[in-house]
Amino acid sequence: MPERLFLDIARAEIPDHRGRARVVAFIDVFGSPRGYANAPPRGVLRAIRRRMFQRSWGVAAVLGSTMIVVLCGVFTILLIKLGTQPRLFYGACVLSLLPLAIVYELTALRVFRRLYRMVFPEAVLAQGFCPHCLYDLRGVVTREGDGCTICPECAGAWKMPVAGAAEVRPPDA
Repeated sequence: MPERLFLDIARAEIPDHRGRARVVAFIDVFGSPRGYANAPPRGVLRAIRRRMFQRSWGVAAVLGSTMIVVLCGVFTILLIKLGTQPRLFYGACVLSLLPLAIVYELTALRVFRRLYRMVFPEAVLAQGFCPHCLYDLRGVVTREGDGCTICPECAGAWKMPVAGAAEVRPPDA
């Protein structure tokens, strides 16, 4: 459990449309994605990040605000109790950060991973890429009987969005 607690911070398990799951690295806010064999152009990455932000900003704002309120509450209580003794106050603040970090890992990051599992495949498929390996699926025309397109790179099975419903892609940069 402890090794998984810290090793999985930057990864999430993403199932394809046939139920086969694969652990993928989170797409960073800036820069090219790490942990993927393929890297889409910058314009596509910006569109993926923008769509993910549009779908998850509300939950992220609530989680972030809650953690800030909890942190401010803990520091206020410590200031009231130990305000006349600065060394004790600063020491108590530092010691209180460890339990708060563990609580954050156990609650907020789990919620974020669950949200990421829902939003990431949708955002990547809308741009025509495989969520498991970021392979360009726009030219792949092979469809199976269940409507899934099989990624030739990683064998992930994905139901591609309808062309009219997909988001307009910006030009590749």
